[in-house]
Amino acid sequence: MSKLARRYFISQGPATVHDFAWWSGLRVADARTALEMTESQLNLKKINGQRYRFSNSNQFTNDFTKSTFLLPNYDEYMISYKDRSASLNPIGAKKLRLNGLYSVVIINGKVIGTWNRILKKYKILLKLTRFNTLSKEENQMINIALEQYSKFINKLYLLKSINKFK
Repeated sequence: MSKLARRYFISQGPATVHDFAWWSGLRVADARTALEMTESQLNLKKINGQRYRFSNSNQFTNDFTKSTFLLPNYDEYMISYKDRSASLNPIGAKKLRLNGLYSVVIINGKVIGTWNRILKKYKILLKLTRFNTLSKEENQMINIALEQYSKFINKLYLLKSINKFK
């Protein structure tokens, strides 16, 4: 169990013991025992009353400014954690039941909406669904991420729509 705990916190940290229990399928008591065996190899940081563990080799930062990601469904950014409140704002949490079935858009470390794609022969149609109104800068950041994705799959992209989540 200690090897599993060490590998989880090295790859997924910062995370809580409840995140580890949820991800591993262990009972919380067993997850705590496994964590205790590896505690000396992990750092601890308290954030909003929660105790997060992460690898000594990782430099933890909560500065995600100027970052945008289009993540696929079932991405570990969301499904590796029981409590997703650090990544999902309250409005998004109410509007979206995150069970791994959605591809999400991340701006500055927070889920701001969902996205999906339709592949065509020479292009890709993308549909973005946002939780809130986006700023001009956020729209620019999304366009840059879409351009990067378009280059990665070697297809021109066409932004179908940016809808508000209902």
